Amino acid sequence: MDKKSTRDGFGIGIIEITQKDERIVAISADLAESVRLKEFKEKFPERFVECGVAEQNMATIASGMANYGFYGIICYF
Repeated sequence: MDKKSTRDGFGIGIIEITQKDERIVAISADLAESVRLKEFKEKFPERFVECGVAEQNMATIASGMANYGFYGIICYF
């Protein structure tokens, strides 16, 4: 098994689980590059939400999505 940084592993992992479950949505606070979501955004643009620098809104959006059966993954440090 190759060792990867936590960020690289997260980027790879979120793509893997998203390919298996269409209810997963990635939510970012202007940190897509830092948490390795570039490839995710390219593969699943309709399942990526950019909140800008408004971390409190990420939790609100994820909660709202949960009410409709989605899994909002908050992608932050």
